[in-house]
Amino acid sequence: MSPRTRSGDPTIDSAFGKIVAVPGSDASVLLQKLQKTLEAKSVPLNTKRVAEIPFAAVILGTDNSHAKDGGFFAKPPGHWTTMKIFIGKSENPAELFLNINPVLHKGEFSIKDAEYGDDILKELAKVL
Repeated sequence: MSPRTRSGDPTIDSAFGKIVAVPGSDASVLLQKLQKTLEAKSVPLNTKRVAEIPFAAVILGTDNSHAKDGGFFAKPPGHWTTMKIFIGKSENPAELFLNINPVLHKGEFSIKDAEYGDDILKELAKVL
């Protein structure tokens, strides 16, 4: 990810990043699980692989703790950064949540709107 930039009133942090493909990886099981999580209708087949897909992000929170119900909270502080990312078409990107914890070496995707599920999975299939 790029360094965050701040703008607006109230201040909003944003960043750019990319999801990078690992040569020779087989993410078929992950894509099937993401299909359910992202409420996509189907897993894309015969997707052309690319080296990376760029995304824009809005940082929703930093130093958050993860709740058992899936939410996040600021107190007590934790190591999670929560963000909404935008991938795909620049004029009408698909949106999803990406939460990362560098201390635990964990990340998770979660759905923003089911209407984006198929578009998101199509994009992620290019690099996963």
